[in-house]
Amino acid sequence: MALLKGLSPKFAQEREQNLEIWPETLPAIRLFAKSMTQWRAGPTGIIGLDYNAINLLMDYDAIPMAERGELMSDIAQLEIGYLQAMRR
Repeated sequence: MALLKGLSPKFAQEREQNLEIWPETLPAIRLFAKSMTQWRAGPTGIIGLDYNAINLLMDYDAIPMAERGELMSDIAQLEIGYLQAMRR
């Protein structure tokens, strides 16, 4: 339940009951969770993820080059959703 870490127990429990993760999305979700400390920020707040750091994380996890393009595309989609949620 690492994605819900830091939330109040009641909120986390409610969210956990409604959360469904498809197996094919798990690699991107895991990498996204690992990259949560790698946000770039400016005077107006969070801008986006530091993709150099994400590449480094993929190196550490020995993710094959052939899989990285699709994984980065998935990370970008998660990033967009996260930024939209943060700005609400």
